[in-house]
Amino acid sequence: MNEGVQKGRIRSDIDLHLIMLVISRDFENLLSSEMISEIPFSFHEIVKVIITVSPRGSLLKKSA
Repeated sequence: MNEGVQKGRIRSDIDLHLIMLVISRDFENLLSSEMISEIPFSFHEIVKVIITVSPRGSLLKKSA
C-alpha cells in the first residue's frame, strides 16, 4: 500500500493503517459464521465483493 501511495495510485489523504483496519474488519464481520448464516450469499461471493469493493475507495482515478 505504501508503494501505491508513492506511485500515486492510492490516496495519500487517508491513513493506510485505517484503510487496512476497515478492510480487515469487513472480512471479520462478514465472514463470521453468524453473518454467513443470516445472508443469502456464499462465502465465495462475499470474499469476491470485499476484495473488489473495499480497496477501490482508496484508489485514485487514473489521469489521462
